[in-house]
Amino acid sequence: DSAAYHGYWGLDFTSVDPHLGTDADFAAFASCAHSLGLKVYLDVVVNHTGDIVTPTGSGFVGPDEVPYRDCHGRTFDPARYAGGKTFPCLKASNMPRVPVVLDADRNAKRPAWLNDVRRYHNRGDINFSSCSETCFEQGDFYGLDDLFTEHPAVVSGLAQVYGDWIRRHKVDGFRVDTARHVDRAFFRAWVPLIRRAAREAGVPDFELFGEVYLNDAIQLSSFVRARGVPNVLDFPLQDAVAGFAAGQSSRAIASKLGDDDYFHGPSGAAYAPPTFLGNHDMGRAASQIRDRSSAEGTELLRRVLLGHDLLYLLRGAPVVMYGDEVGMIGSGGDKAARQDMFPTAVTVWRTEERVGSAPIGGGSSFAVAGPPVAARLRPLAALRDAPPALATGA
Repeated sequence: DSAAYHGYWGLDFTSVDPHLGTDADFAAFASCAHSLGLKVYLDVVVNHTGDIVTPTGSGFVGPDEVPYRDCHGRTFDPARYAGGKTFPCLKASNMPRVPVVLDADRNAKRPAWLNDVRRYHNRGDINFSSCSETCFEQGDFYGLDDLFTEHPAVVSGLAQVYGDWIRRHKVDGFRVDTARHVDRAFFRAWVPLIRRAAREAGVPDFELFGEVYLNDAIQLSSFVRARGVPNVLDFPLQDAVAGFAAGQSSRAIASKLGDDDYFHGPSGAAYAPPTFLGNHDMGRAASQIRDRSSAEGTELLRRVLLGHDLLYLLRGAPVVMYGDEVGMIGSGGDKAARQDMFPTAVTVWRTEERVGSAPIGGGSSFAVAGPPVAARLRPLAALRDAPPALATGA
């Protein structure tokens, strides 16, 4: 009932998806952005690849039911080896669920090591309604092949493939998708390799932040303090700010900011996570505020502007999803928040309500005249830049 519209069913991790252009196109894009003083971040995934491997059986099978066995049949716990240099020998027939690959797909992935079925957990799909932490880390995310990130060959392979993007294009940072779903030791092993690649490529201030889809700040902070994720998207503050803009109490914002202490390390630097009102998975900023307030028309616009005021003037690094600045609302969720900016042939996108402007029809979002959200964002950005405390202070 779905498709790889979002680009996360990756097969070739070494080159640009041909739907989007060529490697030369991306090189020109990155070079042009850098010449304008802009930074380029890539959204990368280390948890899984496209769904090529099919584990036999159905559902997730945990280690209590079927432990891992090495190539000699001896049981072992992969967590004992995670982050290290050695790992037990493996064979496909000893996996918890024996992996199957169609003959036509045996060399579907690049680089070639991704075609080795022993580089995946092979435990079956995550059951999100009843799942342990091990299930979240070792299960297939909606069927996508879950990488055996405890294995040093997987860690080094992922460092090589993503380090190459830094070396080739001097990209400035990574947003790491599904960071919640890799093993506890992975980032402490992988992040130093990525940062070394960035330094050697002449990108000394390389930024990394993870997508950990949790609203509990204390639980979220464990990914920074214990797991070595350098920074995380601020889902807890998103929930509080969108709620306040929709008319709820401000106490939730105060509470979330009070939780910043859980994230602070010994450096004394202020905690500065990427903050946002909405995104491609949950729905756009206006959709988040509308659904919580039932506001429409002028009232919805006022609430959306208030939400962006908070986003820009509270701590953190504000992230605005493309299209929000021209009033896109969408109908929310993972599949209905990705409208084209270009003229579209999708009927529902042509007729959807917008904040501060009429439905787009057959026009281009780049040609919308005087969008009020964009008009608000420009002075907010200038205000943030004026006193440093607003951009980088606690």
